[in-house]
Amino acid sequence: MKNFLSLALVSALVFLSIPAQAEDGPLKARLKQRMLEKMEAKPAPAATNSTSEKITRAGDYTFSIQHQGLTRSYMVHVPSGYSSGRATPLLIAMHGGGGDMAYMARDEYYGLISKSNQSGFIVVFPNGYSKFASGKFATWNAGNCCGDARDKNIDDVGFIRTIIGNLNAQMSIDRNRIFATGMSNGGMMAQRLACEMSDTFRAVASIAGTDNTLACSPSTPISVLNIHAKNDDHVLYNGGAGEGSFRDESKVTNFTSVPQTVANWVARNHC
Repeated sequence: MKNFLSLALVSALVFLSIPAQAEDGPLKARLKQRMLEKMEAKPAPAATNSTSEKITRAGDYTFSIQHQGLTRSYMVHVPSGYSSGRATPLLIAMHGGGGDMAYMARDEYYGLISKSNQSGFIVVFPNGYSKFASGKFATWNAGNCCGDARDKNIDDVGFIRTIIGNLNAQMSIDRNRIFATGMSNGGMMAQRLACEMSDTFRAVASIAGTDNTLACSPSTPISVLNIHAKNDDHVLYNGGAGEGSFRDESKVTNFTSVPQTVANWVARNHC
């Protein structure tokens, strides 16, 4: 658990959006449209590996799978000390709303690759749902949040379950040490996984994300670490959507507060 706590702390809050101080009005709209067009035209990283093949050595792998009629992608980093003869811990690391798997995997921002090599766990960077071929501007269906993933009721829990199933068949995974962490919307998704897959995950860490599940009945108590800045201007500590959130009213969520999130988990875990 010590390594897991230090792992969660290397994350930093990142949101991909047009800066608030940019020119407003038509210019800002044109800049945003140009960015969206660029992302739509750029293809997603090609899958370089098959889920039917065993992973026996350290390195970086990219997979694309079909899940409920959608092409979903994820990246896997296998640490330098990996041995197929030894059960290895697994971490699912989910990007923030508007991000993507490649961004979450950038070591200069999150440090998860370095921490993986240092502590010897496998880290997976799944990509949320995106309407763009590039996979950019993706979101997670964490219940009340966020974006198209929420609005289209995307089966992200099933997607994560499939990833873990694939890796269990491909590698030597320590099934008693499977963890999830995420930033913002990804942190909210980690909390949904705690609700619906407590039989799979040993613990989750949510950074800058609160409990926005629609329903939560974990089958067993689960450890939850909630890290949140009191001056967060996107997901406000005391609830609601801050000035840093997307201003499209259809996409804004009245986020659950941190105190209420903690109270929810105290009750669910019978603390």
